[in-house]
Amino acid sequence: MSKRKYVKILCFYEKLFLSPLLLFTKEVHISFSWLYRPNGFFTEVFVRRILLTGFEPFHLYKENPSADLARSLAGSKTTLDYEIVSCVLPVVRNHCFELVQQVIQEYKPLAVVALGQGGGTSIALERIAINIDDYRMEDNAGNKVLDTPIVEEAPIAYWSTLPIKKLKSRLERENIAVSISNSAGTFVCNHLFFQLQHWLLHSPIRSGFVHVPMLPIQNPKESMDWMHMRKAIFALLEELELFLQASNT
Repeated sequence: MSKRKYVKILCFYEKLFLSPLLLFTKEVHISFSWLYRPNGFFTEVFVRRILLTGFEPFHLYKENPSADLARSLAGSKTTLDYEIVSCVLPVVRNHCFELVQQVIQEYKPLAVVALGQGGGTSIALERIAINIDDYRMEDNAGNKVLDTPIVEEAPIAYWSTLPIKKLKSRLERENIAVSISNSAGTFVCNHLFFQLQHWLLHSPIRSGFVHVPMLPIQNPKESMDWMHMRKAIFALLEELELFLQASNT
């Protein structure tokens, strides 16, 4: 029997036997109401999730492929039955991270892959986040900060905790253009990346950042077509699940 069917059967019996109690006793409702929440123990224990985030359009761009990817893959299941949950973030310093915190606390993913729009023609796996905001343009709330630490008294930089070399090899096997980048910039992408790594420093949750190229409609000369990009990110997530599975065995 699959784990998913087992969860459905278990939830049925939870409701069958506990519902009469909940009708009569307020105290019992308080004690057992968590069974019915998506992140309750019985419904959560077998659900393994990866969080995929993207950004809304910014500056002069009317589209952002990272947002399109996050929306497109939301609710998808990987080969090993990991569920992909996603959210689209505002291109606003601090606020973007606050929203990610809320989603992580609600869904408790095993890994977080943050996407952003970059340049070039390849998927860029970011190696390092640096502790500086130095914006050459305003974010979507009008913030334009210069030479400002993202987190006061935090380290200068944090490494990605995603297995970037394994992810790179997987995409190469899929004949997808991919590279490892040593700079995520100093705009909101790097801001989110650093905040994530700082907050999850002592957590078992793996996290990191990936820049995707623009769409052909945005930049005909340096871009990647939509289906190729979607294939790349899904393959990346499947390789990540293999790594997580191996780490937990």
